Amino acid sequence: MANFIIFGAGRQGKALGYFLAKHYNANQIAFVDIDKKTAAKTTLELKKLLGHERKTAFLNAVVDDYDDKAVKLVSRFCVLISALPHKFNLALTKLAIQAGTNYCDYGFDENVVAHQLELNESAKQKNVTVIPNCGVEPGLSDIVAVGGAKKWQANCVEIYVGGIASKPQTAFRYAKLFAGVFHEYVGKTVILEDGEIKEVDALGGYSLIEANYREEDYEAFYTRMPFGPTARALREAGVKNAFSKTLRLKGHHQVLMALKELGLLSENGLWIGANRIVPLEVTERLFDQNIPEAENDYMIFRVVFKKDWRKVQQIETTIHRDRETGLSAMQIATSSVVAAIAQGLSRKKFRAGVYLPHEAADFEDMLAELLKMKIAPIMTLKPFLENKGDGG
Repeated sequence: MANFIIFGAGRQGKALGYFLAKHYNANQIAFVDIDKKTAAKTTLELKKLLGHERKTAFLNAVVDDYDDKAVKLVSRFCVLISALPHKFNLALTKLAIQAGTNYCDYGFDENVVAHQLELNESAKQKNVTVIPNCGVEPGLSDIVAVGGAKKWQANCVEIYVGGIASKPQTAFRYAKLFAGVFHEYVGKTVILEDGEIKEVDALGGYSLIEANYREEDYEAFYTRMPFGPTARALREAGVKNAFSKTLRLKGHHQVLMALKELGLLSENGLWIGANRIVPLEVTERLFDQNIPEAENDYMIFRVVFKKDWRKVQQIETTIHRDRETGLSAMQIATSSVVAAIAQGLSRKKFRAGVYLPHEAADFEDMLAELLKMKIAPIMTLKPFLENKGDGG
């Protein structure tokens, strides 16, 4: 049986601990958090959630610095998992390699991942496997897109992923699901177009998507998503056109464009009297202060495969908040994927080195693991969302 050490005992760390204990019968899970009270609270909540059926031993560990003491601690575990913000991931990757412990994280930042990939030879020398970017997007979407493109010989792949606040009572048509969402709405991302990788602006590529039997319609558009590695992998697999778009409730995009026109999404500094401010940071702060957290949420995941512009297959699922556990759809979606990969790492299923998820995990195996956890992506040619006026 496997043991895991999780850095970060917040929302994602808690959900990850739940999946590892509930579905993979982890022998031991240790939490490391800068706030010892948070780690202790998470441990107590998980013990209560899992009840008498729990076989997992939980403990809280203290790491003051990434020194020899930390290396010795981490070396006792099969897998180190970072559930911290991405800025910590490179240091934790180095710690895991030094300790001879396998590693994975939720990822997201393409620059951090690029530096992690540079540690490939160090990981091989230590017989360690490192897999960053293991959430939903990036993560599951990459595994499914690349694996599915090869299986169905698709030359066009479309990815739609979105965390949706249920019935938000705000003009934004959105409510808080996670911190830092506005940073996804600025800058650039990439798409694959006619076999060439091209940069596009965030908020571009607007598509209106009718929901058929659902109460709400949706819209999809580009956001600052680390799609570069996936685009390159798809191109190598023979795909000519591919993109990843974020889904939101209809109406959210119009508000964002108004903010952009006013300059409130600008990352450039602005002087107001003697004070220099960054408009995006002000907008983010005001949003966090004044917009309520979502009471209920769900996540839509959809990957469409086309050959010569004719749909040949699609994989989709909708994940809902779990009322019994209190885990949000966002927690369930991301942490279930990370847990499945962490379990594979504990079983030494992947070869030593640093790999992106689509390079290490088989997409059909991943779908089977999610099915075991009662998260069931299905293959269907009958969409529950229908594109209208695709601007991609």
